[in-house]
Amino acid sequence: MNLAFAGFRHPHVVGLYNKAKVTDIVNVTGCFEENEDAKKIAESNGVEFNYTSYEEILNDKNVEAIAIGDYYGKRGKMVIDFHTHIFPDKIAARSIIHLENADLQEFDGSYTEYRCSILKEKLKLKLQNVEEQEEIARTQEMVDILRRRATLMVNPVIGSAVNAKQSQLDRLIARQIKPPFIEVKEPEIVLPELKLPEISIPDIPRYR
Repeated sequence: MNLAFAGFRHPHVVGLYNKAKVTDIVNVTGCFEENEDAKKIAESNGVEFNYTSYEEILNDKNVEAIAIGDYYGKRGKMVIDFHTHIFPDKIAARSIIHLENADLQEFDGSYTEYRCSILKEKLKLKLQNVEEQEEIARTQEMVDILRRRATLMVNPVIGSAVNAKQSQLDRLIARQIKPPFIEVKEPEIVLPELKLPEISIPDIPRYR
């Protein structure tokens, strides 16, 4: 197994590194530590560093697993980024880790508070996104109308209006937010099948 080490903030990670170096079932591909003080301490204990960044480890196709010894927030992000075997020296994080649109955030609080907070924020962003899309559609329609007028007559005023509206449209598109993903769990309702009893209708003779 090709194993890489990311982070030597804790002394016992050096011990794990030394054990990995002498075993036959593990091949240490290299190590990385961004903190200079932690790196110097690890180097004084025989650790050899050959990766220049954490991203370099992720891009190394030979790496099959990562031993993570960084601090809590960074450790949690590493666990999410690396999609294979992870060996963190402690828990990944002390708070809830949330990944939204490639943006990693941490939330301090209970899971119920987290869910309510996220849903409230997503509904707010969803409303903002809807308003932005409506404004973009209106501006795009105005740009199309002005462009049609500009093709029918040569008028510098119309040409300037087209450029101004197009610039406004470009700004709206550039600053629009990504639509949030809202997961609404609907309860599964299964109604029992009712079998109505057969009712025999008596034959009533007709009277004339």
